[in-house]
Amino acid sequence: MRQLPNILTTSRILLSPLFIFLFLRPDVTSKIMALALVIYSEVSDVLDGYIARKYNYISETGKLLDPLADSIFHFSVFLAFLSLGYAQIWMILIIFYRNVTITWLRRLAAARQRIIS
Repeated sequence: MRQLPNILTTSRILLSPLFIFLFLRPDVTSKIMALALVIYSEVSDVLDGYIARKYNYISETGKLLDPLADSIFHFSVFLAFLSLGYAQIWMILIIFYRNVTITWLRRLAAARQRIIS
């Protein structure tokens, strides 16, 4: 049970290529399955954080892995949108810039012995 938050987090990373594959297929069933993966990703993100805090399963690995998993899955979604023309490159660049900035600020804080969750 102690590893459940990290398992949920890791699953988001592993499901990212499957999302891209399903989303880029032309059939409706694949699109619905891709939507289900997005819903799973968002629910598991909330759930892993809740479980980790409620049961004090917070780990250094989880602190680093969770934002990484979020970024990987979200960028998979955005890149799939870009490839089908649902989004423009400038939109994705803004989100990428925001994530890089937040990551940089977290590392800067960590170097000063502060953790930003």
